[in-house]
Amino acid sequence: MNWSGKVAVVTGAAQGMGAAQARLLLERGAIVYAIDKAEITEWPGTQPGLLVPYRMDVTEPPAWDELAATLAARSEPLVALVNNAGVTFRRSVTETTPAPRSPSSTTATSPAISTCSSRPRSRGR
Repeated sequence: MNWSGKVAVVTGAAQGMGAAQARLLLERGAIVYAIDKAEITEWPGTQPGLLVPYRMDVTEPPAWDELAATLAARSEPLVALVNNAGVTFRRSVTETTPAPRSPSSTTATSPAISTCSSRPRSRGR
């Protein structure tokens, strides 16, 4: 797939697998919203304008609404969501609700929150 100019969101992008996934997308030319609770600074060797560090707590529904509004304002559509933040437990996205949740269930709940937040703003591309 040609990622040039396509927008991707990667949660948990400050370290580990999230950082590796974000860097891979950047290497392929994607515009990457690198999301994490920790601050993310420019990464050496990244083309200017492709990395968009975005500080956010993925367990907070209003934060997803803010991100969805930011993405909707772009001319390029969102193509990929790599929801990597936190840890997981076995439950499907359709069985997951935003509440109640514990701090250790970030990854299991953030897909439900992100899907609910981005659905009304989808441009169908």
